[in-house]
Amino acid sequence: MLNDFFPSVFTREDNTNMPQLNVLCEDRLTDIDEIEDDLNSLKSDKAAGDDNMSSRILKVLSKEITMPVAAIFCKSLDSGQVPRDWRTANVSPLFKKGSKHQVDNYSPVSLTSQVCKIVEAMIRDKIMSS
Repeated sequence: MLNDFFPSVFTREDNTNMPQLNVLCEDRLTDIDEIEDDLNSLKSDKAAGDDNMSSRILKVLSKEITMPVAAIFCKSLDSGQVPRDWRTANVSPLFKKGSKHQVDNYSPVSLTSQVCKIVEAMIRDKIMSS
């Protein structure tokens, strides 16, 4: 029942007028610094997404994984393809209030990749600053 209900409450975004993102990987040193800073600032108690990478592990290994994350990020932008683990989410029901037998008393909570969230934040910041 939850599988039938949750799609009805998701927002469908208009993707017909998407901004160009070609400036994001031009200054790779800035991106690398930003990625490392963002990895270091992850909250250790956040749940892992479909990629099973906990924020605590990402934070501890931030120095070692910054360059590979930057390379995946830039390759994704260059190719126009997003890694599958970044596109999928574990959706869990979160009870709000009322009867636990009514599906509309639950909210869908999407657990997505922490690395993808960092990349999304970088893209948002670049778009908003231009």
